[in-house]
Amino acid sequence: MSRRITTLLLAFAIPSSACAKSIWVLHGLGSTQLSPCEVVLWWPGVVFHNRTAADATVVMLHVSNQSVPAIPQPPPAPIKISAGTSFALLGSALGIAQYDVPDALGIEGRMELQGTSICALGQPPGGRFTKIRMPVFTRLVPPGEEQVHYGTDLAGSDVRINVGIYNAGAQWANATIAVVQAFCSGPTLTQSAAIPPDTFVQVGLPRVPRCGSSYTVVTVDQPSLSLVSTLSNTASPAATAAVTGGD
Repeated sequence: MSRRITTLLLAFAIPSSACAKSIWVLHGLGSTQLSPCEVVLWWPGVVFHNRTAADATVVMLHVSNQSVPAIPQPPPAPIKISAGTSFALLGSALGIAQYDVPDALGIEGRMELQGTSICALGQPPGGRFTKIRMPVFTRLVPPGEEQVHYGTDLAGSDVRINVGIYNAGAQWANATIAVVQAFCSGPTLTQSAAIPPDTFVQVGLPRVPRCGSSYTVVTVDQPSLSLVSTLSNTASPAATAAVTGGD
């Protein structure tokens, strides 16, 4: 009897260790115009790192901000990631992508930025080129639960904030944004937004009062995700350092 129980436990343990989990990431292509002739292009996406000795499979489950086609489309084919390799996935249209990913894979959310001129015809893209780390979400936030984003400041610089919100529900969502500056005088900056179903939007707060420490609270009445970008109003997007920690 004990041998039979041990065999059953092993049979259940093997699939559970290889089971997949759902993740949500921002992907696509966007742009920000800095001047009449200068644009910053940005590509958010995800990189999967297979550090194991076995091949792995990633499945795209869903992408937001998609209109319903007249003819149903087949689901995307599973993506095979060979043992000991990495694989980057970028989308063409901005939205939130949901993937099924084996637990053994490493995941890196990232956004690449490149400055380019739109006035010089025939000139290849160039200028600044950098990347920033992006969040990888492992759950949808239930309706009404506060999503708190700490450190949404640039050490007292003049900034603007872009709040990205994904309404994962089947109905329109009402979202409330509050920028809290606990160590600075002045009222809390608030803004609201209405978001269509299964849609990712960005809500801009073009000028936030200077403060050395602030955080942003996002509350949505539908299942959702949110992310906050803090950008300088006096300098072009760039990064000159990156700090990481081991896993």
